[in-house]
Amino acid sequence: MISNAVDDLRDLRYALEVARCGSFSGAAACLSVSPGAVSKAVARLERNLGVPLFFRNSRTVRLSERGQELVSELSGVFEGIDRSIGRLRDARDEPAGLVRVSTFTTFGRTRLIPLLPRFFERFPQISLSLTFHDGQPGLTRHAFDVRITWGERLDSDKVAHVLCDLPIVLVASPAYLAQHSAIRSPTDLQNHACVLVELASGVHPRWTFRRRAGAGEDAGPELVSFSPKGHLTVAGELQMIADAARHGIGPTLIEEVIVADDVREGRLVRLLPDYHVEMGDKLQRQAVMQFRRDRRLSRAARSFVDFLTAHAPHFQPE
Repeated sequence: MISNAVDDLRDLRYALEVARCGSFSGAAACLSVSPGAVSKAVARLERNLGVPLFFRNSRTVRLSERGQELVSELSGVFEGIDRSIGRLRDARDEPAGLVRVSTFTTFGRTRLIPLLPRFFERFPQISLSLTFHDGQPGLTRHAFDVRITWGERLDSDKVAHVLCDLPIVLVASPAYLAQHSAIRSPTDLQNHACVLVELASGVHPRWTFRRRAGAGEDAGPELVSFSPKGHLTVAGELQMIADAARHGIGPTLIEEVIVADDVREGRLVRLLPDYHVEMGDKLQRQAVMQFRRDRRLSRAARSFVDFLTAHAPHFQPE
């Protein structure tokens, strides 16, 4: 009986990790086991329960209705177990343990990854499980210790800390500009098929252009705000917005750091530099770190949060 109980707990842990990561291979990497071991554990659990927990094909994995119920009920249980184990480990002098972090891709690539050597040098006993996302991270958003987001609603049970602003620019390819009418003012964009973005919240943000101080009136109107139109909407992968613009599908708004090399090397042209560009509300133009409140945060996770908070001033654009 004890052996069966241990096996059931392990299989449940594996299933919850698949839900968190959104894939069997991702769960296997986080658990340091083979994808086959995860697949067998989930299949065994489904067989024992008599209901499917996941629907899967060659490309995607998604929770069934019963699977969603199971994840909702048990995520908190395993989080409690992890916290208890974490508190025992925290009794040691050095912060130690695993911190699960979810971040949108561009922040991870351009800001977080370059900092990690310093973090691991400072905290050699802490390990990170890092998941990248531009939309919803995996099948459940509540299984991470720390989430770094943009354009998403804030969780009411989490602390939210703004890490930096995300400058947005308007770009288009030279080929597109050669074949279409000129874009000299924000109002001209209403005659173009733009590349649009759907935020993780499901919102299609308005585009707002505010003329910069010092720009002459001949630059165009002081304020223009509208809902753009276009043939292509990209959701869940911000780099694809840049790819679409580079291939001449249309002008688009995108985080400046994503297209800096393209603009510098002439693959894209930055447009309307006399305007400050806004996409949606302020939350959709900031990198926000969300984490559990102090009583639920492990010492290792608190060390990671404090480290990022201390380095936040360096994330701000110059």
